[in-house]
Amino acid sequence: MGRNKTLEERKERLIDTLIDNKILKDKRLIKAFLDIPLEQFIPEKLWNSTNFIVAKPYEDAPNLFYYNEDNPKIYRTISAPQMITIMLQGLNLKESDNLLILGAKSGYISALAHQLAPKGKILILEANSDIAKLTSENLKKQKLRKRVSVIVKNPLKGAPDLGPWQKILVTGAIEHREINPLLNQLDEEGGVLSAPIGPSKLHIDIQDYTQILRQGEDFTEEKQLKVRFSPLLTID
Repeated sequence: MGRNKTLEERKERLIDTLIDNKILKDKRLIKAFLDIPLEQFIPEKLWNSTNFIVAKPYEDAPNLFYYNEDNPKIYRTISAPQMITIMLQGLNLKESDNLLILGAKSGYISALAHQLAPKGKILILEANSDIAKLTSENLKKQKLRKRVSVIVKNPLKGAPDLGPWQKILVTGAIEHREINPLLNQLDEEGGVLSAPIGPSKLHIDIQDYTQILRQGEDFTEEKQLKVRFSPLLTID
């Protein structure tokens, strides 16, 4: 009970800070942050980890949710709340938008997105089967398993058979040349893809967080800010 109260207090402080700094503006997203418990997307074992920094939800920093015990250098994080805010607000999700997410991020971002687009379909493509399983379990606990689907697949191939997609969100760094097959899966009437585009070999690389808008066969690209994302996990 004590930990839950502390987490709620941290959550409220974080949301207030994001609002005060004029980052978090969408009232729907504010409600989603309040409703969706970030801590439930982080495995319990990571709360008491001795090998990594202990999970600290509701600080404006990435949260570790997965690492390979045989090779601890292989790890994944849920993006910092400020970055998640930028990602989701930038997509400008409508109630019935269909959203394709490349890279699971433990399911937290998709759970938030569902509250913004409750009548649309959300599909996650995840290359790592362990992360996909963890994500499915997390979504089931939130009673979202029927609302958000998770498929083990190379994210770079997208899901053209289930498109067109009004929105595509890439949650890991990718090279610009890898974007083209995904752009063709966007809705021709204002489909939007957001992604950290740039070097994707190392965890220290810098990318341009970029939004690409489709109108017919025309694509407009806008670089928004410099970011540092882990490489998007793919399947050869």
